[in-house]
Amino acid sequence: MLFTPTGTFYSKVQFKTEEEVEKVVVRNFKLLFGDYSILLPKSLIRTSGGKGTVPDGIIVDFKGNR
Repeated sequence: MLFTPTGTFYSKVQFKTEEEVEKVVVRNFKLLFGDYSILLPKSLIRTSGGKGTVPDGIIVDFKGNR
């Protein structure tokens, strides 16, 4: 269990599937990653060689330019 200084209560939960975790992240991405975050839909990314994957996430640090 975790209580924040503002009185918010969080408890540990066990997810049954990865899709369940993804739904929680999509619904709460601003809370999890901040107001300056954007969420792009999952999609296949291909290399110039034709190989592809669907990444779990991509982070771009504009302040750190990386």
